[in-house]
Formats: sequence, structure tokens, C-alpha cells
Amino acid sequence: MNTLSEPTKHTGRRALVVDDEPQVGQIMGRVLEQMGYAVDFALDGEQAVSLTDAQAYDIVVCDLLMPRLNGMALYDIWSARAPALIPHTIFVTGDNLGAETTEFIRRTARPCIFKPFRLHDLADVVAGVQKVAGEPPLSRQ
Repeated sequence: MNTLSEPTKHTGRRALVVDDEPQVGQIMGRVLEQMGYAVDFALDGEQAVSLTDAQAYDIVVCDLLMPRLNGMALYDIWSARAPALIPHTIFVTGDNLGAETTEFIRRTARPCIFKPFRLHDLADVVAGVQKVAGEPPLSRQ
């Protein structure tokens, strides 16, 4: 499936990208914008908590390994404070499956994309999460 063939206008859906590497976050954000999402960015977990407390998101793409408050801690916070967000969360990581990351992925069963990844792989995972969450695909306008 090629979900990045042409740009889509914003459809009212919102995405949050959480990554401590601004360039990586911007690239992921462009993919989501091309899919029709309005995108907000957080450079760390603390910013992400503030944003998710104030705004509902249809998709969250979150780095697992960040300073201060990492993606694993965010998952636990969101599980307690915003459980409806969990089925809409995708993780990314550059970790080569260390023990902690492996256990987290197994325990949560959330999609995890390993850096470096192809942009269409991110788009395909987002489309799959939308489908599982019962959201209709975003139409091209």
C-alpha cells in the first residue's frame, strides 16, 4: 500500500509527534501532514504530557528513548490518565532491541518502528492503527 502518493488536505484529525531529535520529528510530521493530519510536536515526554492533557489526538508517534521522560514512562502515564490514547499510539526507536525495549514491546503489544525506517513504512503503520482503531481511512481531497 502506498499511502504517500499525493498530499492530502487536513481532515480535522490531529497527530502528536514526540521525539527529542527535532529533524527526525519534523520528517515524521511531514509524513503525517501528507496523510491529512494537523501535527503538533513535543521534544520530550514532559511536553507530550502537557499536550495530551490539553488536546485529543487521533495518532501519536512517540520515540521510546528520550531523556527525562521516555516513551515507556509516557505509555504508563497515558494508560492511567488517557487510556483511550493507547490504541492510537505508535512507538519508534533506534534501540537494537535491548532487554528493556524488547520487554516493553512484548508487554504493550503496540506497534514499534525501528530507526532508520522508510517513510512509507511509517505511513503504512499509521494507516493500520487507524484501521484497528475503527477509523475510516483518510480520503484524498
